[in-house]
Amino acid sequence: MAPSASVMTDPWVSFIIPAYNEAKLLPATLEGIAAALGPWDEPWELIVCDNGSTDGTGELAQS
Repeated sequence: MAPSASVMTDPWVSFIIPAYNEAKLLPATLEGIAAALGPWDEPWELIVCDNGSTDGTGELAQS
């Protein structure tokens, strides 16, 4: 997910989310974080670290 800003700059903060077989929970988690950070004016990024999931977590995180 990209930050809410229309122009990407170096992120002020990075959120690193470890995930293993979390395809069912990942969308709501990322949407919740993005919604909470939406009003924040500083650039941010979400990084999902997939550790070999077999349920499509990695593919979902890249979409």
